Amino acid sequence: MNARYGSARTPALESGWRIMSLLPPLRQQLDYFYRHLPSRPGRLLDVGCGNGVFLLRAKAAGWDVVGLEPDPAAVAAARECGSDVRQGTLESSVVTGPFNVITAAHVIEHVHQPQLFLKRIFDLLAKDGHVWIATPNVQGMGHRWFGRAWRGLEPPRHMVLFSRKALRKLLEDAGFREITFLRRGRGSFYVLHASHEAALKEGRKKFKLPAPAVDLAASIFASTGEEWVVRAKKP
Repeated sequence: MNARYGSARTPALESGWRIMSLLPPLRQQLDYFYRHLPSRPGRLLDVGCGNGVFLLRAKAAGWDVVGLEPDPAAVAAARECGSDVRQGTLESSVVTGPFNVITAAHVIEHVHQPQLFLKRIFDLLAKDGHVWIATPNVQGMGHRWFGRAWRGLEPPRHMVLFSRKALRKLLEDAGFREITFLRRGRGSFYVLHASHEAALKEGRKKFKLPAPAVDLAASIFASTGEEWVVRAKKP
């Protein structure tokens, strides 16, 4: 994290980045924690920032950060940590651009009009800026195995879930280019465990999908993870 994202975490091994390069699922999990940020810091907006944990992580790596969150309790918690967090949504226009990076982790599946959501993000980005999105992968191994018990469905809170084709099309229609689906690596345990528990409550005897195997697959193929992780550029 220090070598790749400019953080200053301690204690740190000088050769630690070499060790991480040999452990793709764990390395990609750490990339996810930093949302694949560019090496040169700039201005960042996190949409749906919650209690601001990622904002602190990005700020420590040199980014000028702003958070946007509709939950007043989460906003208060984030502000106590010294983060610039505005209460509201993209539609309420309480932030002004331009931003070099806009991130939205597990937000787009909650909005009624995802196409307008992405267009608003596009408008707030600077030229050559990029958006980073994480959202449940309806084509992943968990949904294929657990079906309606899959934790990622989460009705009625999740309004819409995406196939790879649909998410790419939405981004293209909003004006984005250089759309890249990134490998998730480690991080499937919670969703798979919760899905297994839900299946048991329904009386369906499903064996657990082994999280390490799913994580390994997700470190090779972006389409096999429990989340889509996608980055796209504003030309």
